[in-house]
Amino acid sequence: MARGRPRLKAEEYQERMTAYCARYGVVATAEGLPPFPAGRRETPQHKAWMALYKAHRRLSAPAGPDPFSERRRRELLTAQRGRCPICGRGVVATDRLDPAGAAPRALLHEACAQAVSLARRGGAEVLDRIRAHVWLHGPDSPSPPLEKGGEAAPAPRRRGIRS
Repeated sequence: MARGRPRLKAEEYQERMTAYCARYGVVATAEGLPPFPAGRRETPQHKAWMALYKAHRRLSAPAGPDPFSERRRRELLTAQRGRCPICGRGVVATDRLDPAGAAPRALLHEACAQAVSLARRGGAEVLDRIRAHVWLHGPDSPSPPLEKGGEAAPAPRRRGIRS
């Protein structure tokens, strides 16, 4: 017996979209949704928009399990030897996938994934500025050494500065 909500068909979604646009006098945007009813929270229009948005998400979501779910995660975990390629600490199969193109390249911690995302958006200049900011001796100073177990060594405390 099938469980959950039946799969939404494109025709049903289009009917809902047409009815919403006619009822509220709006036109769908290029993304396939009408504009968000700003300033009208908890009104019938807002509730109808949310239902349309959820239907749009269900329609655009791929059917079936994620092809990179468990099997791909186990392969990545084995290839990485259980370590995050960014910080060197241990990762588990439920950590975040690095979204690099069509196929994920690595399992990353959330903070490491955010750092990679920042680097991709900002480029090499952002990485240079981060390095200059974190290591006060300049961007050419070596990275702090990793301790046993892959943890970064704690930064030395500077005198006169309270944290």
